[in-house]
Amino acid sequence: MSPANFLRMFTAVELPGPTRDAVAALGQRIVEECRTSVRERRAGAPERRAGVRGLREVPPENLHVTVRFLGDVERSQVDPIVEALRAAVSDVPAAVTEVAGVSAFPSRRHPRVVWRGVADPAPLAELEAAVGRALRGVGFGSDEEPYTPHGTLARVNDRSTADALAPHLAAAHRDAPRFGELVVDHLTVFQSHLDRDTSSDGRGAPRRRAPHYQVRGRLPLGRSVRPGRAGGARASSKPQK
Repeated sequence: MSPANFLRMFTAVELPGPTRDAVAALGQRIVEECRTSVRERRAGAPERRAGVRGLREVPPENLHVTVRFLGDVERSQVDPIVEALRAAVSDVPAAVTEVAGVSAFPSRRHPRVVWRGVADPAPLAELEAAVGRALRGVGFGSDEEPYTPHGTLARVNDRSTADALAPHLAAAHRDAPRFGELVVDHLTVFQSHLDRDTSSDGRGAPRRRAPHYQVRGRLPLGRSVRPGRAGGARASSKPQK
């Protein structure tokens, strides 16, 4: 079947504006500290932002907390999946938690993906479990990996850059930053567009643009919740419109 018949999809919880800004600021700080370290290791190397290979931060507009990555989905399956998810999450109670902490996959000593987590993973875990059941109900394969609520800050694909990043990542982890509240009151279904830049990076290789995300559905959870106090908010029994 043609690749044009497949859409790259995932589900997530969107970040409130102030929380997103705080996350983006820390991500930029860690990345800049890493770039400085790499430059200092290079005797006489020019101080250029592009001089650090294999480190890509996530643009602020793309920050979110991942619930389930679906991968390539047939176009004909998208609407049935969205409707199955809509029904499933309508039974999940809304909640408020906090975006907090910094770590990396597979480890902080050998980072490939830098991420931030949440203070209380239980609301996201309940939501992810409901998503998994809904997907299995429409014949979509389940994710065998244990779920860790997280959102990507940056990606690393160069070993020397990862080595330079590790101490800054360890320091950020010790600081245990708290970025602000996360209102878990709806699930967003995104389509990811992996556009490529046709220009060169100066070494003959094409530049990689950050993907941009198209909202395919915002699905309300079963009860609305008032933001304000993470972990202590009370949900209303009135369904959200």
